[in-house]
Amino acid sequence: MMKQIMFMVVAATVMMLFAVTTSPANGRDKLDEKVKQDTLAGVKGSCGMCKARIEKTAKGVKGVRAASWEQKSGRLFLTLDPGATKTIIAKELAKVGHDAGDEKAPKAAYDALPACCKYKR
Repeated sequence: MMKQIMFMVVAATVMMLFAVTTSPANGRDKLDEKVKQDTLAGVKGSCGMCKARIEKTAKGVKGVRAASWEQKSGRLFLTLDPGATKTIIAKELAKVGHDAGDEKAPKAAYDALPACCKYKR
């Protein structure tokens, strides 16, 4: 009899834990619904140093959770919180010397890039 009661208690505990951790009411799903995936096209660069600079700059913008730049296509893949925009990110990239979308890097910022980072303008 005691074994049956213990088994029922353990089974009920496991079911309750499963229900709580998979419930959308735990708040995590609600937060993640606001996060969006986006792509910024036309991000110019030419090497691994560019990739590191572009991704670091993008991730430094408030509301950017993740950034991954693909050199061949010039696309910057982003995971954004509400409020973060591609326009803000493009402006920050231009400040460090990388053309991004319609935002062109100032000549001084482009000229300050290392030689391996010079891209065709």
